[in-house]
Amino acid sequence: MLSLSLDHLSHPRPIETFGGHSGIVWSVVFLPNGKGLVSASNDGSIRLWNLDNTPEMILGSSNGAVFCLALFPDGKRLASGGLDRSVNVWDVDVLAVVDGPWKGHTSSVRYLDVSSDCRYLASGSFDHNVNIWDTKMGRIVRDEAYLNGDGEINCVKFSKKDRRLLTGSRDGGLHIWDWESGRLLVGPMKADGMPIWAVDWSRDETQILSGSSDGMLCRWHASTGRIIGEPVRAHESIIYSLSVSHNGGCLASASSDSTVKIWNTTTFEQMAILAHPDEVNCIAFSTDDRLLATACSDSFIYVWELPQASLDSGLVIDRECEGAPLLERPMVIPPEGHVPQDGRNLQRNAEMLREILDQTQAPPISRESTDLYKEKPVENSVPAAVEKKPLMGRLGFAGSRRRSQGGGVNNIQEPMQRRRKLSQMIKSAVAKSRKFIFNLW
Repeated sequence: MLSLSLDHLSHPRPIETFGGHSGIVWSVVFLPNGKGLVSASNDGSIRLWNLDNTPEMILGSSNGAVFCLALFPDGKRLASGGLDRSVNVWDVDVLAVVDGPWKGHTSSVRYLDVSSDCRYLASGSFDHNVNIWDTKMGRIVRDEAYLNGDGEINCVKFSKKDRRLLTGSRDGGLHIWDWESGRLLVGPMKADGMPIWAVDWSRDETQILSGSSDGMLCRWHASTGRIIGEPVRAHESIIYSLSVSHNGGCLASASSDSTVKIWNTTTFEQMAILAHPDEVNCIAFSTDDRLLATACSDSFIYVWELPQASLDSGLVIDRECEGAPLLERPMVIPPEGHVPQDGRNLQRNAEMLREILDQTQAPPISRESTDLYKEKPVENSVPAAVEKKPLMGRLGFAGSRRRSQGGGVNNIQEPMQRRRKLSQMIKSAVAKSRKFIFNLW
């Protein structure tokens, strides 16, 4: 049995692109006022970008690649870490280093996070250690408060409610620490032993999420360390970044497979795919959750408007359709020539589905390339706005007419076998209405 999922039928475009770095962009954060963002790159620079199209500013430069940024919750300071093994603190207003370099690691600093009260900073390093810094004193809290991992530390995340700190390491282990005492509270938690590259807390902090090098996304009980359900094959390769939206409703995952995916945190259904020209290393939600910034290995930063991306996905049902039967919900048709990455037979299935669906009312497909993809054109075309027409109104039966590629109209005689397939598809769609998946036999 083959399946064609409508997860893959959306290809939103970014609303803004920022270029200026000369190397891989490793990290990006939004400023609290929503008017700008900050990025860090392999070229050693940290840049401040304004969303109102005013020229960007170079916040500063470092001795070597800058791998990570962490904005203080008060929005006034920014921490950076990277290849030079140190941590620097920048004043966002005066565009200068105001504290540091803080030295304490013996290898590159991979990840930073700041506590909710702005008093402490956690730095994870390839030296297997997590250091907790007093941001007022500029020093490690206590020598014995070092948190030793069993592998290189790829990610760290403070709890916003208490003294817990979540870490993920290259050996595939997840740990929850009492960072004040250095005591291990939960862990190690391991799914398949693959390196953990990304972690985050759920909004209520009862669960943790992890992304690994094999593209698997896992959920865990924060209190017991037990895995919740089955791991999700979220991406084809490394998940470099995870971020839960501020309202807790969405999870974004970024991968070396050149995509960012948006997930519903309740159902874990996929809401949208954001295609990129290269590997995506970091993601960040704006404070109002309207925008998502993505840091890419092609040296660019992309900004996406989430409401439109969600509508384009074909999986998010808007309020006026909420609760409606599946066959009365809007239908989205994949662009011509679009072949989803997973499954060689999906092209044949898509063509079969096209022959069954009446596309007389299908919107035109734009194939115009944008400046973003001039250097590396993307094959996926952009669907125009789809008229909200019930699915049953889009189904073509025997004797129906459809528009040919040349613009003319061809008559189609569908044999009884096609009718049986159509009936099977409708039954399958009704049975799986929550997932909105068609099965083709």
